Amino acid sequence: MHRSTLTDGIARMQPMTEGLVIPAGETVWLDNGMDAMFVQPVERYRAGDEVPATLVFEKAGRIDVTFKVEERSTGSGAAHEGHGQ
Repeated sequence: MHRSTLTDGIARMQPMTEGLVIPAGETVWLDNGMDAMFVQPVERYRAGDEVPATLVFEKAGRIDVTFKVEERSTGSGAAHEGHGQ
């Protein structure tokens, strides 16, 4: 997980070392520059793909999840130019 920021025209990614709070039973959207990054995937993800992953929670332990890859919305910020294209 990381957060992207744009300062003086320069995009920077900072690890989210504090983690991300996901309340039990809630859905959390990654916005405000937040990203989950998969490093060196075997193949490029495309809209419609489903990507299995394991999230590790402080109290709940390991939970298997599936990420659904969607088309990028037109409202994504400048800090994400070049991501997912």
